[in-house]
Amino acid sequence: MNIARLLYNNMERLISVVCLALMVIGLTYNTVCRYLFQSSLPWMEEVCAYMMIWLVYTSVSYAVRQNAHICIDSVLGLYPKKILPYVLILGSLVWTLFSIAIVVIGAMYTYSLYTKGGRAITLPLPIWVIYAIIPLGHAFVAARLIEKIVAQVKALNSRGEIEVPTGNALETVEILNPAAESEEIARLEGKQERGEP
Repeated sequence: MNIARLLYNNMERLISVVCLALMVIGLTYNTVCRYLFQSSLPWMEEVCAYMMIWLVYTSVSYAVRQNAHICIDSVLGLYPKKILPYVLILGSLVWTLFSIAIVVIGAMYTYSLYTKGGRAITLPLPIWVIYAIIPLGHAFVAARLIEKIVAQVKALNSRGEIEVPTGNALETVEILNPAAESEEIARLEGKQERGEP
């Protein structure tokens, strides 16, 4: 079970690193062959282009996990801190629904390519294998977003903290549930009545 958990926690990073390494090795090899031996592998550039596509789709999921996506933090600043967590959860839910829709549409498109039986331009590789990253990448994104939503809801249900993307860093906003907030207010008011600081 530990191996499955380790793979699940690092699958995007592993795929991205393998794709990047293969791209660097392939392009370096092809460049050296082209300039030193006046010959290169005609299919290497196509392989590197496909590796780049896989790298991008898996990196999107990794960025979700690291909470490193671009967001318009000036819009987040318009909301009061009390409703900001709800806005973030709503945004994550919409993004999850979008990712699930792309998984379904991408799977249908990949299946249609599978049934048609095409292949890559210079490689003896079925074209559906290349396009399979569309539903797969968005499935990774949806899984990471669901993890994020669950963590945000847990933070709302108890006195916790929620990460809010702001500028170049993540700001941690303390979330108080209504019961805990009213208890805290009563405690502070009691201190004031007793003259305590």
